[in-house]
Amino acid sequence: LFVVEKGANALQAMKDSVEVQTQESSFGEFVTGIAGVQADTKHYWALYVDGKYAEKGIGDYTLDEDLAVEWRLEEIK
Repeated sequence: LFVVEKGANALQAMKDSVEVQTQESSFGEFVTGIAGVQADTKHYWALYVDGKYAEKGIGDYTLDEDLAVEWRLEEIK
């Protein structure tokens, strides 16, 4: 659990709080590793916001309200 200031970019706040590996794509940065745990060819880091699968990338969220951000290592289907 990390508490950050309102108005912060969610991706930057995450990078400031924990070791994060990302990769650039045409859609922006996406997370490939968290705290030394890398996604492999059969898994990816899935983002959930307030308990629901995220509709946009972590870099597109501004922490201007109380958001619960959760990452799950999920199998690629």
